[in-house]
Amino acid sequence: MSPIFNSCDGLGLAYQLAAQQDLYLPQVIVMAEKVPDPVSPKFLRYFLEAYIRG
Repeated sequence: MSPIFNSCDGLGLAYQLAAQQDLYLPQVIVMAEKVPDPVSPKFLRYFLEAYIRG
């Protein structure tokens, strides 16, 4: 399953994903607050680089 990154409504998206019982997502990472558009691609890049390094 590919990751989904949404910087606008993370909690809303998490609730929607949790309601879908057939998706079998083992983990969902969300932001509690909105992330400004210029910040979100940088955050995603840094997050994925750190994730890859473990």
